[in-house]
Amino acid sequence: MEKKSLVAVCLVCLVIASLVGFSILIRRALIKRSFPQKFSEFRARYQEKRTKGYNLSEAEYWVKKALEAYSRKDYESAIVFLDKALESLEKAEKIPLPSFDVVRSNSWMTDVVTIHDFVPFGVAIERLPDNRIVLPRHQGWTASNFVVFGMCFNENNTLIFHCSVNIGGGFLRLVFNGKRMFERIEGPSYYDDGGKFFPYPTVYTNPEEDYVIAIAYDEGTRTWYHKVVYTKTSPPKEILYVEGRGRLTPLWVGKPEGPFVVHGIAGIMAGQLCLDTWGGYLDFEELTRCTYHDLTAEKTYNFSTGFTFMDREYHRNLPIGPIRVEGGKVVDGVEFDAMSFHKLEGEQIEFIFILAKNSLPEELKSKFNFPEFERIGRINFVSRGESYRFDQYEFSTDGKLQPDFYYLVGNFTDETGNVVGRLNLTARAFAFWGKGGTEDWHRHKVWWDTDGVAAWGRSFVKWEGTITIGNQTIVVEEVPGFGEFYRYVRGNSSLGNSEGEMPQVYQRLKGREHDPKAEGKLKFTSYRRSLMVHFDHKLELRAHHLIIGKLEPGAVD
Repeated sequence: MEKKSLVAVCLVCLVIASLVGFSILIRRALIKRSFPQKFSEFRARYQEKRTKGYNLSEAEYWVKKALEAYSRKDYESAIVFLDKALESLEKAEKIPLPSFDVVRSNSWMTDVVTIHDFVPFGVAIERLPDNRIVLPRHQGWTASNFVVFGMCFNENNTLIFHCSVNIGGGFLRLVFNGKRMFERIEGPSYYDDGGKFFPYPTVYTNPEEDYVIAIAYDEGTRTWYHKVVYTKTSPPKEILYVEGRGRLTPLWVGKPEGPFVVHGIAGIMAGQLCLDTWGGYLDFEELTRCTYHDLTAEKTYNFSTGFTFMDREYHRNLPIGPIRVEGGKVVDGVEFDAMSFHKLEGEQIEFIFILAKNSLPEELKSKFNFPEFERIGRINFVSRGESYRFDQYEFSTDGKLQPDFYYLVGNFTDETGNVVGRLNLTARAFAFWGKGGTEDWHRHKVWWDTDGVAAWGRSFVKWEGTITIGNQTIVVEEVPGFGEFYRYVRGNSSLGNSEGEMPQVYQRLKGREHDPKAEGKLKFTSYRRSLMVHFDHKLELRAHHLIIGKLEPGAVD
């Protein structure tokens, strides 16, 4: 009898457990099904408030946590976080749009970079108690990027790196003997001055990711440090280490306090057409050390020849006038060219120039008072210890959307404006870097020209031609350098609306819109110029360094 009772009790318990388990599964399934609909609601309300100029950073924080929870199948937490994101939308306050002066060029500046220029806390960025670095969005700041560029050579090997730490994430970009390595690193990013990676002020990406990028600066010796660490081994492995000492005069874009230069069209905020303005610097460096560890071959390579430079950027929106937008779209677009030159053999010479163009149609440009866009540059004659401004030049290409050839002619001047010399150079691309490390540049439509097409990408180039200084002409052959471009090829159609309305045909990133029918795929696009969070079975934090400005959290893939 006792045995039968025990069996009955066990059966009852089994049935109850099954029912409980089944109810849990049903509940999880219902929660999972409700998430896409609620997410779609969030996305629509987010876009509406973003266009009207609200500070949505708290909502972005919670929706990121919601997508992370969803990706690990913690659906209950995902709904809780999404509810918090929706609640944050309701509490969001409008961002006051700042007004400030801009100039065409700050290349006259000759200051040495300070720690404040590197990490301008209290001005362009903020440091939280947990050492996260964030943007003071309520003051119109939109992006802050730390990018290290370089090429290194030894007898048989070539290494190219252009990694970045950005507010909200980072990008690992390496090319070793043609083999490309690309990782998008999820945020947040941090600050350290206690020796975590270097015994100097340091910014670094999320240490929980597979790779960590760290950049440090020693103001006393004017030395830059850069490393990439692979965290999934014990102990973690350092795959890239670079040291470079700043020399002569940086190319100054602008001090954190301003004035800034105009980098392009940022988009629409609070009904205002906004310009992307920026400050920062590009600090030329003498390469003192470079090592690369190939994880596949488990082999370390040392480099003693090459170049590197530090690209520091702080971006801020500047409103120039009201504009109507159909469908609440946020828009952006500009043409941008930037190139570097690094003559390593014989007489050492290096330069960087940056220029932006306003490619909006005349009928729209006539409705606003646009300031001059940037045209800046600096050339350093390292062997002579001489540095000159290089704002007087003409730049062109072979006309292709992704050019193979680039042409530069211009004069460089002393600080009083007297012409010191002239250059006439041609660059030929030997490789390219598009979004995600592809050889082809990323292409997309522009809102003001339905038949036009634009593309972002970088080029790795070799220069040739002549540089004349005084009575001496220097012949240039096979000199390495970088190029970064946002190119636009005009189509047959253009914006012709007399009231300045922007048509709904604008498509910023083709195929990136949310598709509620896409099973298992949720994608969230935040047009902050800006943060783009995409979820496609896993969370992806993206930034697109389109020439409209360096999009937060960082630069393009």
